Amino acid sequence: RFHAPAAINDLLSDEADSAADAVNSSCTLIEFRLDHEPAEIALVGSIIREGILGILENVDRYESEMYGDVAPRYRVLLSRPEA
Repeated sequence: RFHAPAAINDLLSDEADSAADAVNSSCTLIEFRLDHEPAEIALVGSIIREGILGILENVDRYESEMYGDVAPRYRVLLSRPEA
């Protein structure tokens, strides 16, 4: 939870163009933590939500044929009540 602000800032920075690996990994990590450690992620829920919104606003920056379109997965995260 202490690394969430730095990780989100990094993903939203100008240097994160084409950071499909990081965006995909972050999505997978958030999904896992919501499923298995919801109390821990709740502590940084607003930071995570803000980051997801920022990623979705700029999703074209993170396109990758390897991972496909991660936007639907991030939208599902936003729709989860514990997110």
